[in-house]
Amino acid sequence: MDMPNEHLDCRRQDQLREQELLLPLANHNNLLKRNVNPTHRATTAVSPTTVTTATTTSGVHNPCSNQNITATAIAASATITTRRRVHWILSFFFSTWLVGPVSCLSITMGLLKVGVPQPWEKSKKNLTYVRQAGVRQFLSQYKKVKDLEGDELLWGDEIEYGIFHVNKDQKEIRLSLRAKEVMELLKDKEESHQHHVEGCNWVPEYGAWMIESTPRRPYSGYAIDLLRVERNMRLRRRRLLTALKEDEIAPTVATFPLLGALGDDGTVPSTKVGGPRTMSEYIGDEIINPHPRFGTLTENIRSRRGEKVNIRVPLFRDVNTPEYKDYPPSTGVDGCCG
Repeated sequence: MDMPNEHLDCRRQDQLREQELLLPLANHNNLLKRNVNPTHRATTAVSPTTVTTATTTSGVHNPCSNQNITATAIAASATITTRRRVHWILSFFFSTWLVGPVSCLSITMGLLKVGVPQPWEKSKKNLTYVRQAGVRQFLSQYKKVKDLEGDELLWGDEIEYGIFHVNKDQKEIRLSLRAKEVMELLKDKEESHQHHVEGCNWVPEYGAWMIESTPRRPYSGYAIDLLRVERNMRLRRRRLLTALKEDEIAPTVATFPLLGALGDDGTVPSTKVGGPRTMSEYIGDEIINPHPRFGTLTENIRSRRGEKVNIRVPLFRDVNTPEYKDYPPSTGVDGCCG
């Protein structure tokens, strides 16, 4: 398939940029390879007790005692191991110099970039390219890591909080649309605590009242990191509470039970129901996170379906359902009572 010129230009720029970044590493690797002494290569695996074939430091097979051959092979193996360590250290230095430090201490959990999403009608013409490019990227990454062994296990958790405004006098609870403000405040505080090993990472979520948190430093495969999980969860909770107002709470609930049932009075500040993105009869566009991804996602889902998502649940036919008061008694399976 012929790709648009802009895609070809972008791919060419990416390739040139990659070559520019990797050139110092490639030259460094070639330099190390040229400096390796070929006389320090063992031809077979070394056993502490037996060696079937080995090479001495002169490069000639020596039918001497197994002890001498073993000592020579072990020394050669140690030399190669040392050079490999130097190679990895220098490679890490060059990669750190080029792209910054890379380790479990600096890997950030969670990813959400700010960009300009395309509307559905504009993105349809690029769907074939996106699918094919996705398959190529997957295969490329798979080939890079399919033989990877002994890689470090890194994992984490994420917790979603809902920020609610509580009016104790009137016994009312509403959505507090301050997630973006609270998240920016928390991120600023995290910057001032970079010297601490344990930290938090704050990520926006779909709702303008929702915040997602992950540990700043991922957990490793060691059992001792299991002790970090609850400790980091408590840390995130404490730091979030410092950014809330006195009349706000932030429980870890999946949804707000009164969402869409309070009309224009369901949020603080209040928002009008409806809008060009949701076209909803229950909620307003302002309750969606201002990040461009979420509003476009809502609009594109509706555009792709050709209609609004119907969230209404069919009424249960019952004598206590006012809508069915004047209906004749049910004789089928759509109700349990007459």
